[in-house]
Amino acid sequence: MSRRHRSRAQGYVEFGLGLAVVALIAVVGLDQLRGAVYTYFTGEAMSNSLNPPPPPPAGAGPVTDHTKTTLTCQPSQIMTLPGYDLPVIDSNEFVKCTINVLDTDDSTKHPGVSPPVSATLGTSATSGTNGDGAFYKTSGSTASVETSCALSAIPGGGSTCDVYYMATASGAFEGTSPNSPFLYLLKRHQLDATFSPPAGAAWYGSGTSLTFRVKRVAQVELVFGTAFGPRVRCNPDLGFDPNLDVDGLLNATLDCDPEVNDHDNTPLAPRQEPTGTITWNISPLSSVAGGSFPRQSCTFDPVTGRCPSQLQYTPTQPGDHRFVMSFHATDYYHSDFGLRTGPFRLNVWDQTTTWIESCSPFPGTVGAPSTCVVKIKNNSENVKPQGTVTPMPPPPSGGSFTGACTFLAPPPLDPAPDTSECHIQYVPAMSTGAGPPQRLKVQFAGLNNWWFTDSDTGTGGYYDLAVT
Repeated sequence: MSRRHRSRAQGYVEFGLGLAVVALIAVVGLDQLRGAVYTYFTGEAMSNSLNPPPPPPAGAGPVTDHTKTTLTCQPSQIMTLPGYDLPVIDSNEFVKCTINVLDTDDSTKHPGVSPPVSATLGTSATSGTNGDGAFYKTSGSTASVETSCALSAIPGGGSTCDVYYMATASGAFEGTSPNSPFLYLLKRHQLDATFSPPAGAAWYGSGTSLTFRVKRVAQVELVFGTAFGPRVRCNPDLGFDPNLDVDGLLNATLDCDPEVNDHDNTPLAPRQEPTGTITWNISPLSSVAGGSFPRQSCTFDPVTGRCPSQLQYTPTQPGDHRFVMSFHATDYYHSDFGLRTGPFRLNVWDQTTTWIESCSPFPGTVGAPSTCVVKIKNNSENVKPQGTVTPMPPPPSGGSFTGACTFLAPPPLDPAPDTSECHIQYVPAMSTGAGPPQRLKVQFAGLNNWWFTDSDTGTGGYYDLAVT
């Protein structure tokens, strides 16, 4: 049996492998010994990994979370109309809306609260055929236009803020409804809310949109141009006040002829006239509220926009009556509204008559005063007129009034509770002889706080004084 020849190199290889195995065992043993010593002195376990993972890179920041922004508006202010593809809101009405921003990675967080990041607001209704609209922080007369909304924390997670949207004009029609070919589509207003944190913030931005169709603006008109300038279309208007106030008399019925017209910011094409009712009411701004409405409301003609019969109000108290008129729409295209200009002030006056009852002595004497009795009667109620009486220019024959007309205190049992009396002196300058007597007249003006018409003795009401 032959024996294989053993190479000298084979011995070297086997010797090297043996050294390698011994070295590996020694390294592992030393590693175990190192771990045991570490655990003995620190009480903490030590990894047996020969190559532990590298530490995280320097400068690595926190994780950026994703967000979701929602925009909802108060359901009670939103309409669903037959044939319309979108919900509908009224013009010139504050619609309350809420913006919510949620962290979709951690629902307990409050995006945009700390550090503060506001939600930005926008609308497609910027002018012209697009309509007009804006966001407001609050509703009412003190509201101011806002373009952002400061977020506050929602208990449990998320952030929120409330705003109000008001469309002051709808804009142009968009065509006809696919659901109803005879129904014209009102202009749509798109409302946008966006949460846009700056670069490096803890949240990614997000946004949303909400779209409504908006009813058109129609208003009640009572002021119309004339050859003499603008006038209020009420009758009778005594026309004492140049500020378009209406001046009427106590217990005298006032007839007014209002008209309703479309006053959106773009013409109606095709025309769709407002339809509905007009109602007349007294404003809370009135200083008095005494009165009645023989005819307070009407259903107006959609072609003319006017009532078949005039609306009527009868004041039963003198003073400042403020009135308003409202329009209630019965068509799909227009919102309810009030006066285009107003409220109007109705100044209610007691009507007075003034005359000189007598002068004494009669006939008068040149250079000697005659005392004339002036009376002012209230034709509206049993209230004595208060004011001033002044003489009107004397006749060409000469003479003059002296002093003021002194009002007398009423007697305890006044037989004329509606009449005031004052005395004034007239001094003739020349004799009338066989010629005509001197004709005297005075005028009465009510005090600023008293509602009496001015009056005078007028044509045919002169007092004829003969002078010797």
